[in-house]
Amino acid sequence: VFWVSLLCLVVTGASNTTFTSSGNAVLQTNVPAHFRGRVMGVFTMTSQGTNVFGSLLIGGLGSAFGAAGGLAISSAIAVLAAVMSFILAPGFRRLH
Repeated sequence: VFWVSLLCLVVTGASNTTFTSSGNAVLQTNVPAHFRGRVMGVFTMTSQGTNVFGSLLIGGLGSAFGAAGGLAISSAIAVLAAVMSFILAPGFRRLH
């Protein structure tokens, strides 16, 4: 169990680093220079400052449905959000 958990943590950390770097690169290359500071501030606030709310959500779900249930529900919410973003924001697929 320890080695599987360690592997999952490594993959999660690498994925988080990749996501953050990619997000920064996309924003900085596609936002006009005079808005870049504001946009990066909002990006940082939303990607780093809202972790507290996610922790609160998964903690509440874990208390109500157990650890496995809370993780399953929060994972389903994340997948649903990703699918909805893909459907509702098709312009992101065409970024160069």
